[in-house]
Amino acid sequence: MPLKKAHRLTVSALHPKSVEKTSVQLAVSVFSESARDALEFYSAKEGRTTWKGTAAFLSLIIKLWNVLNVKTRNITVGIFHTLYRLQISIYVM
Repeated sequence: MPLKKAHRLTVSALHPKSVEKTSVQLAVSVFSESARDALEFYSAKEGRTTWKGTAAFLSLIIKLWNVLNVKTRNITVGIFHTLYRLQISIYVM
């Protein structure tokens, strides 16, 4: 039995019904680390360079989600701490 690389992806996540299009859980399953890792694996294995770009985009969205999903009283401190931990540089005007 082969292992499933993107275990969070389901048929309903890839082809949602009209009611399911607003589901955060389905969106998170598409933008998951397992989906990113599967894209990176198969882009190297099958030589599909465009999939590597999609995997890089997923990495950016995953980092952004982790930054914005901080639960703290002082949201500014939480966001900047998370940015520092993830080594994301931003410029504040």
